[in-house]
Amino acid sequence: MKALLLLLIVVVLAKDPKPKKSTQVSNVKAQSAPVAQSKKKTSKKVIRKNKSNKKAQVKKVKSPQSTTTKKISGNISSQVGFANGKYQKTTTRKLSYKPNSKVAINTLGTVTKNGRDKSKTFSADGSYTGKKLNVQANYSKTKTPTTKSNSGSVSASYKFNDKFKMNANAQKSKVNGQKSSQVGLGADYTSDKFSGSAKYTKSKTGSTKTTSGSINGKYKFNDKFSVNGNAQKTNTNGQRSSSFGVGADYTSKKLTASTSYTQNKSPNSKTKNLKYSATYKPTDNLKLSTDGSFTKQNGQKSRDLSASADYTSKKLDANVKVSSSKSVQTKSKSITGGVTYRPTDKVTIGANGKYSKTNGVASKEVNVKGSYTGDKLSVNGALSSGKNGNDKTKSLSVDGKYKVNDKLTVSGGAKRKNTNGNKSSEGNLKAEYTGKKVQATLDLQRSQTGKSKSGSVDFQGKYQPNEKSEIHTNFKTSKGDGKRQNEFGIGGSYKANENTNFNVDFNRKDKKNTVSVGGEYKNDKFNVKGNAKVGGGDRSVEIAAGYNPNDKFGIEGNAKFGKENGKKINSYGVKANYKPNDKWDLNAEINKANGGKVGYTVGADYKINDRAKVGMRVGRDEGRGNFVGIGGSISF
Repeated sequence: MKALLLLLIVVVLAKDPKPKKSTQVSNVKAQSAPVAQSKKKTSKKVIRKNKSNKKAQVKKVKSPQSTTTKKISGNISSQVGFANGKYQKTTTRKLSYKPNSKVAINTLGTVTKNGRDKSKTFSADGSYTGKKLNVQANYSKTKTPTTKSNSGSVSASYKFNDKFKMNANAQKSKVNGQKSSQVGLGADYTSDKFSGSAKYTKSKTGSTKTTSGSINGKYKFNDKFSVNGNAQKTNTNGQRSSSFGVGADYTSKKLTASTSYTQNKSPNSKTKNLKYSATYKPTDNLKLSTDGSFTKQNGQKSRDLSASADYTSKKLDANVKVSSSKSVQTKSKSITGGVTYRPTDKVTIGANGKYSKTNGVASKEVNVKGSYTGDKLSVNGALSSGKNGNDKTKSLSVDGKYKVNDKLTVSGGAKRKNTNGNKSSEGNLKAEYTGKKVQATLDLQRSQTGKSKSGSVDFQGKYQPNEKSEIHTNFKTSKGDGKRQNEFGIGGSYKANENTNFNVDFNRKDKKNTVSVGGEYKNDKFNVKGNAKVGGGDRSVEIAAGYNPNDKFGIEGNAKFGKENGKKINSYGVKANYKPNDKWDLNAEINKANGGKVGYTVGADYKINDRAKVGMRVGRDEGRGNFVGIGGSISF
């Protein structure tokens, strides 16, 4: 009875024999915007005649100007039904009011009932946007069987001029009796040479109280030199902390430098830090850099220093870096460097190395590499040697690629490695052929680690005698730890025409044979696709089809049954949709997942007009069991 009454109310409210405006149903938060429709100014020429029936004068008469603006918009929707033996109902109300271009107010309320459980949510927000003043306010309230909360906030900013602006905000909330609040004030100033800001906040959450204030600024003497500073203080339940910092920056065409000093203090820690960095470019090819950091934390001192040089030219690149660090527990120093030489556009030779010492333990690493890239041949090689304490490592690698012609390419590579006497190696060789009708790939792999050996041969090929037919095959044999595995496959496809194609495949793997046959047919109205597979004790059939004779009716379905991995499979689904006109939309669906129960849904939607619609659903599924529902929505 309630559902029928609600449906009747929606129909009556939606009745609009002479609609003046078009509206739409929205599932998002409603926000109204002014919609202005004005008639263009038109003029009519009125010709007055004198007694002698002659034209005397022409007078323009202006037509009246009309303007229509939408200030209020909204949406009401409701759904009722039964699921899992429980009465369910959801009602949503949205309302937006925008009297002018500066003010906007929005509200949203939702009531949900699931059996005896009831939940309510409500939210409202408003905003004012002026030339100098901006204000935003929000309020929300939520009540569920386990949660009760409400919150409100307001914020504002005022722009005195192009340089100075102030802002303020406040917020209060309560969640299951737990209260929290926060207020804040701020100011910003920006000019050609000076920019700064200040901020103060005070917050309370349960028994925790916090106040904090901060200020920062920057002064620019000229385009090259500037100084900056910042300070902050915080008090949390009587525990105070503070921070302070100053810095300077210099930037010119050749020199870039910066320095900073910071100091942090909290109940359990006191830290001071001084940093610097500089980069000098005497020429376009050479760059010199240095940086450092000195820290003192709770009386413990530490430092990090480094210097580097980089050279870049058309043929030669070189770099070197020296660094040193010292702390209470660690003392280290290192030097790294590298060089790359390009004698021609095809040849590149390079080397790099590193030496470091940490707490008396030394490590070193040297790498040499070279490459050649030609029109047909490309080769890369690398040699490396390293030592870290008692661990020693050496490795050698080479790889290449040769393009015999436009169809055939051969590539390969090899690598050897020795770590503390433990040797390993790997290699590969690959050939690729790409012709107009034939494509083939042969890949050989081999690897050895200690006494363990493994290898494989992999071949894949495809033959296309014409545009309709294709034959493909693959073969792979591999051996690892004395065990050999073989895999073989062959298949083909045939495209009879633009609408029809067939395929068949045979595969043998792990001593199991599998055969699959499939096909597909489609046109503008009908399509069907199927596949059958048999092998290894498994068998399955899968089919899918669809029929769409026109824009009003459509039906599609799919099914799969058989046995896979020793388990039976049985699933299917059918879905139909019928739209007799612009107002009615009818749909039905039946489905069954593998191992599940049969589910179904029957539904109907009716569009009363552009502002309102109603719908109904009846069905059964795994989540809700048997269910029935009716709902509607109206917009204004």
